Amino acid sequence: MISMVTKQAHVYAGKKLRAGDEFVASKQDARLLVALGRAERKQETSVEVVVPHETPRVYKTRAIKVDKPKRQYRRRDLVAQE
Repeated sequence: MISMVTKQAHVYAGKKLRAGDEFVASKQDARLLVALGRAERKQETSVEVVVPHETPRVYKTRAIKVDKPKRQYRRRDLVAQE
């Protein structure tokens, strides 16, 4: 989807648009509207965001190893269990 600005009044997607209104059009519709001179692409302004650098927090963890007993292997054949 492409942001567009109308140059002259027209109807798009069932909405009446006046000159200067902003709307969103599909890629194919945007190309057609620009070719007809009805709209132009909206000029995107780039904004630079500055994020303050923080030192990462370091947490001390300790390794805990727990020995689990192994389960017995259960055969899965077609014999009824009692």
